[in-house]
Amino acid sequence: MMCWVAKCLLLMILMRDFRVDSVTCHLTEYEIEGECCPMCPPGTRVKTDCTEFKSISCQKCPEGTYMDLPNGLKRCYPCSTCDSGAGLKERLGCKITADTVCEPMEGFY
Repeated sequence: MMCWVAKCLLLMILMRDFRVDSVTCHLTEYEIEGECCPMCPPGTRVKTDCTEFKSISCQKCPEGTYMDLPNGLKRCYPCSTCDSGAGLKERLGCKITADTVCEPMEGFY
């Protein structure tokens, strides 16, 4: 009986040492290296992640890119182009908060 208890105790100690701690961040945050950082707003990207001692730094998306949602990404998405060879034309140009919107050219659908 005592041997069985000792084995169980040893198993519990080993399991405790190998457990995986997981961080659960709020929906408005992203996880980086065990820290929960607030997301950058649409139209921006992460310039520097937060740390225990400093806040996140966000940067406006450069021209030709966009970010349509709050995010924890280091790069903005590249804007789409409307392929005139495929019968498409630009309906709305790309903005830092929205991608290009294409529509069919006259005579195409």
